[in-house]
Amino acid sequence: MENNGLNFVKTDEEVFYFNYKSMPDQVIELDCICGSCDEDVSDSNLAEGDICPYCEEEIVYTSREAWEFFETDQPDDEIAGYLYNTHNRTGNKATITIQGIINFDTDTARIVEYDKTGTGRLLEEKSTKDVGLSPFVDIDEVKTRLDLFTQTWGVKWEASQLMDNELNEVN
Repeated sequence: MENNGLNFVKTDEEVFYFNYKSMPDQVIELDCICGSCDEDVSDSNLAEGDICPYCEEEIVYTSREAWEFFETDQPDDEIAGYLYNTHNRTGNKATITIQGIINFDTDTARIVEYDKTGTGRLLEEKSTKDVGLSPFVDIDEVKTRLDLFTQTWGVKWEASQLMDNELNEVN
């Protein structure tokens, strides 16, 4: 089975196929975050020094990027964080991809990388240990985090599949 250049094959090995590709122009950076409560206040037209409507503290702006969502040092976030990539960036918007293959039996990971023309290719295998991925991951937890990322950042996906070695979607 082939999807967006990824070749999905049934196997007896513990393999997971990630095929998340967003629509173009998804917000990947917010620059109006209250430094006290971490809420996005970009719609409130408040200046630094004004009072935040969420925490009632004086606003000191900070920024947040989408990839930071996966910077938790938790095994379920390590996988999506490793596969996370953006391309076709314009300002604070881009196409987001979380695409690749993780094989826990061979302890290898492959990521999809896109060139400037938007063509994706599967990169060479790397050791999961070399890229910092834990072998003790509950794939359902990974899916839950991907769903929360989608909700938190309002991502509209062109493709959003996480499949196991039997080519069943992980729900």
